Amino acid sequence: RPLHATLLDRDILCSLRDWIEPRDAHSLPALSVRVAVYELLLLLPCLPDHLKRTNNEKPPIGVAIVALRKHRKETTANKRVLKELMDKWSRPIFSKSADVKVGLANVGMGGVTMTSGDVEL
Repeated sequence: RPLHATLLDRDILCSLRDWIEPRDAHSLPALSVRVAVYELLLLLPCLPDHLKRTNNEKPPIGVAIVALRKHRKETTANKRVLKELMDKWSRPIFSKSADVKVGLANVGMGGVTMTSGDVEL
């Protein structure tokens, strides 16, 4: 964990993108590689600045994540992880709390305010 910030500052996301991006409309990298990279991405404390970086004139990692989530051959379990990544990365961009339960506590429905105890996550 102490090296996470250093790795992110050295553009590790560009290298990880190269490992997971779809090769074409019909093929994906090996499942074990994708799963390992997704787990690593969940651990990294990515900031919006890190997510915007690119090299070799390729798009940022977020573009690959969206393409993988939409890919018909990606597994359902991996699509859930990819959605979690997208939610995690978009929350700071839209100034949302990192804790989803806080957002649920502020949602009102028909004049009734929900609390985190009202919804099982």
